Amino acid sequence: MTYNPEFVPGSDMILIIRLAKKWIQNKATIKEIYEMIFLIDHYHELDLPYILWGFPDDSLIDFETRDLCFEAPYYINKSKEVNTEIIFQQGLKVWSEYYG
Repeated sequence: MTYNPEFVPGSDMILIIRLAKKWIQNKATIKEIYEMIFLIDHYHELDLPYILWGFPDDSLIDFETRDLCFEAPYYINKSKEVNTEIIFQQGLKVWSEYYG
């Protein structure tokens, strides 16, 4: 994960870093992975492909590759059961926490 040590992180950035560390260590739940992606991409509108995978969003040549950048974090640890229904349910929880 790309991180600038000169940047003084706020509470959201500290949460993103904590969630990313759990994800990297294969300890994140589906909800935590969704929240990490949500915070990076939607809430802060940052370049998720660059932050997680090291290449800028504008370098992606097609939508399938871009979509894979958002789907792949769930499949890093294949020991967890992952399907779109579980991701959707956990996503609803995250959205309700941030937007009531």
